[in-house]
Amino acid sequence: MIEFLKELSLWYNLIFTVPILLVIFYLVLQIFGLALDFGGDTDADAGDADVDADADGDMDADTEGIAVLDRALGFVNVGKVPLTIIIATFLLFWGVSGFMCNGIIQNALGDFPSMFIMASSGVALVVGIIGTKFLSGVIARLFPSVETYSSDNQALLGLIARVVSGEVTTKFGRAKVEDTYGNVLTVYCKIPEGKEAPKRGDDIVLIDYDPSDKKFEVTKADFADIA
Repeated sequence: MIEFLKELSLWYNLIFTVPILLVIFYLVLQIFGLALDFGGDTDADAGDADVDADADGDMDADTEGIAVLDRALGFVNVGKVPLTIIIATFLLFWGVSGFMCNGIIQNALGDFPSMFIMASSGVALVVGIIGTKFLSGVIARLFPSVETYSSDNQALLGLIARVVSGEVTTKFGRAKVEDTYGNVLTVYCKIPEGKEAPKRGDDIVLIDYDPSDKKFEVTKADFADIA
């Protein structure tokens, strides 16, 4: 037991064991009701970054980067599952796979941590991302009450939503909408070609649903026309 604890405390294992301990600590806090709850805001968004309105070229680069990050976050189901669950899941997969990889490579090559730490980190990153995508996808299907798509997407058409991603492009965007039952849902959306791109915080109208890519077609809300 003592030898195992010493192994856990070695510097090349700490980057994997500390995340595992953090997850365990968080779960203990959850059990006793002491943990912070980020479940009500599931969007980890790059839209917090400031966009330089004085430089069109910089603005285009920034918004494209935001869209790429949005798609990456969507890959691990951010917006469908509470952010704390996604972070905890990634840390757990990262820690366990990295620690195990360290042990396997160490047994094969000997005690040369500088030779296997990078390989273990690479394996842990891949396993962490894939494992998080799979498990969060399962959670999203098992617990549809978490902010996600409505079971009846057609019922959302015509409703006003608010953009929560950096912007909505012809390929990707995220928005929050309240359905007729008072449930706040996070939906993925896009704009038709030639339409103005709504920015974070703008109100939009859900005008159509495309089942091929599971996104709503939207347009920027014009309250003057609505009135």
